[in-house]
Amino acid sequence: MKLNTKVYKHLADKEPFETQEINGKRVDFHYMNDTPFLFQYGSKGRFAIWASNGTDYKVLIEKSYHDVMKDFYQKDVNAIWLNFLEKISVINRKINLMFIIPTLLIYLLIAFLASQYFQDNLLVVLLILLGVIIVTNMVQNRIIGNRVRAQNKEAQDAI
Repeated sequence: MKLNTKVYKHLADKEPFETQEINGKRVDFHYMNDTPFLFQYGSKGRFAIWASNGTDYKVLIEKSYHDVMKDFYQKDVNAIWLNFLEKISVINRKINLMFIIPTLLIYLLIAFLASQYFQDNLLVVLLILLGVIIVTNMVQNRIIGNRVRAQNKEAQDAI
């Protein structure tokens, strides 16, 4: 799963202060203080940001936060977080396919039928379809959010 790609690309040519090999994945740690992201994330109370290109991971972490929370970023804890990130990637992909493809096919079918048989009311039909897509998207986001929260709680309990 690609995650925070802008951060990952920025760190791609930077030398990490620590590297861990976890379950065949490389996890590089970089200090946030050495990047332009310190104000963007630090001002919001986010002192550690995970980023990925879909294969390997980079963790952007504020230096003093890392000094205090060093135990929280040990290899065994990071293995739990990697497992969490990979599980939510699968959940996200599965639910997106379950919703997006059927919704798109139904939308195209109804739009085609409306253009053939209801030309006078085509705009109304397309607006109703747009509303259906918005509601479907809201349901999809709620389902993904609930499953991600459940996986997050499970990961936090394991830690």
